[in-house]
Amino acid sequence: MTVGMIFPKDFLTETKFSEQVPLKSFTVKKYDIYVKVNKNATLDVTETIHLHFNKSEESFYRIFKPQRFRYPFKALLWSEVDEVMTSQIPRPHPPAIKNIVVDNQDFSVRDFSGFLKTIDIKSKAGGFTGDQQFIIKYRIIDAIDFFEDHSELYFSFIDAATNAIDTVSFSVELYKALPDQPISFVRTGINSFRQNNLSGKWANNKIFSGTTTARFEPGQELTAGINFPKDFITQPNYNLRGIEWLIAPGVIFIIMFIIWMIWGKDDKVTIQTEFYPPDSISPNVAGYLIDNRLNRRDLTALIPYWGANGYLKVTEEDRDVLGVYKKKKYFLKKLKELPANVMAFEKTLFNGIFAWKNPVELSDLKNSLYTTMDTAKGQLEAEIDSQAYYVKNSRKIGKTIILAIAVLIVYAGGFIIIGLISEGTIWQAAALIFSLIILVLFALLMPKKTKKAMRSIAN
Repeated sequence: MTVGMIFPKDFLTETKFSEQVPLKSFTVKKYDIYVKVNKNATLDVTETIHLHFNKSEESFYRIFKPQRFRYPFKALLWSEVDEVMTSQIPRPHPPAIKNIVVDNQDFSVRDFSGFLKTIDIKSKAGGFTGDQQFIIKYRIIDAIDFFEDHSELYFSFIDAATNAIDTVSFSVELYKALPDQPISFVRTGINSFRQNNLSGKWANNKIFSGTTTARFEPGQELTAGINFPKDFITQPNYNLRGIEWLIAPGVIFIIMFIIWMIWGKDDKVTIQTEFYPPDSISPNVAGYLIDNRLNRRDLTALIPYWGANGYLKVTEEDRDVLGVYKKKKYFLKKLKELPANVMAFEKTLFNGIFAWKNPVELSDLKNSLYTTMDTAKGQLEAEIDSQAYYVKNSRKIGKTIILAIAVLIVYAGGFIIIGLISEGTIWQAAALIFSLIILVLFALLMPKKTKKAMRSIAN
């Protein structure tokens, strides 16, 4: 985990992270960091930061970013050569920071999807002035790298410090003493190996500590490493990291189920078997009410309906094809106009079929009736709304859920992808996918039919 980045309040909005900007509003007098290494591969960290404010500041930022790459342990242990610069290796499970607390201060935490985590520390008295001490505590998970015969703690206490620091000290305490003094290193300087202004020492094979011997200049880093024997640290199941995200789909399901029970569930009706459609409802309206969706077959169901009522008929003819074989062709022939009181979508579709000729070959309609079908579809939906087949606003709830799904995909999808890259876990993505499936299912179930619609379905 990378630490040691401290900025005044307006730095994030006025400055790019890559810029080396002198920060004159305060100076860092002393920076102490204590790390407790637990058997379960977590680290409990306490930072004590002594600042002197040259002018009043309402707040300042403390920034963390996950250490996604590291140098080989042996290279930093024994090598001083420049080729170490090009030997960075990726960490399969970048560390994550949890449970942030700032003692006796107002603060808020923002998480930029794993890439950056910031603490905004605010003054309770209207501004920080003079000498101030800040104590920040947090837990780091997945900070230990595991190998076949050992494990390693590779920890960057400070990464490219923006401020000069008069004194830096660190202390790493193991959960129990080792039988022998472990292999370890501590490095300071640019990229943590070009110079070394700090010496580390062991106490009772349990505490590794050190203090800088020179002023810590901007751009310098402080990195330490400890080699642990096999099984000294218990390797966690990294694949389960973030599994708590799966709680989200369960919560969404409960909320949506309650909403559906109150505003979406249809009243029960007794279904009676009938062999003819009811006179009071057209087949396309019936098809819509059955599945709450308008399909093209709901509109084309009007053709046999009109035929049964004597408005058109279907004829079949055999046509010669190049004198070799006969091909069956089907025609629709208009027998009479629809009554004046039929619904608008029926007139639109009926007139669209016979717009150019009568009779019309069925195959000729394949590529010419799409516009008419779309118009009739909109008119049918408007007719459904006007005839009070659905409880008021219940269909709007379903459409609102669909809109929420679209927003969730656009807004959250990108952050989930970033999370996958930065934290190496799939549980956020799984939670998002399950949540979207639940929302889609309830959006389809949400429209609630009125008693009038339920009586029509019962018939």
